[in-house]
Amino acid sequence: MKTRVGAMAVVLVAALAAPGVAHDRYRESARERGSGRAERMSRAEIRDVQEKLAKLGYEPGSTDGEMGARTETAIRNFQRDKGLNATGELTDETLAALEVGHRPGQRASAGETREVQRKLAALGYQPGRADGVMGEKTETALRNFQRDKGLNATGQLNDETLAALDLERGSSTAGTRSR
Repeated sequence: MKTRVGAMAVVLVAALAAPGVAHDRYRESARERGSGRAERMSRAEIRDVQEKLAKLGYEPGSTDGEMGARTETAIRNFQRDKGLNATGELTDETLAALEVGHRPGQRASAGETREVQRKLAALGYQPGRADGVMGEKTETALRNFQRDKGLNATGQLNDETLAALDLERGSSTAGTRSR
């Protein structure tokens, strides 16, 4: 009888723990797939995201550049409010929706990214759909363009790359540089 009760207890504990284990495995596999960008972001960039979330009223906790539980909850709530997949991770779509800063080294606005995608496509670099999201195809196209122009091939937008594309910082329409 004791063995049967002990075995039932083990089965019950395993059944109750399974959803948590599955969730942890999902999060680990999501990180391995690279669906979140936080692993590739600097503390300063994460701090900028936290500041933006705080200004929007999402309360990410302290702006320390760390992806803690409160920051993830704030991101998840922001994503839900914007109709995005509420994962709590910093995806390309989330960063575009947040439109974090325009200072050098920071993410471009969705409008600016869309214009860069259009320009890269017109030049034959195949950045994918002009959706305003700085995804892998856009980064690869940008890196190839930079390499061809003799620029530092980072795959990220900076003033030098925008000038080579004949675009200005903050461009969200078909504005081109006057000559």
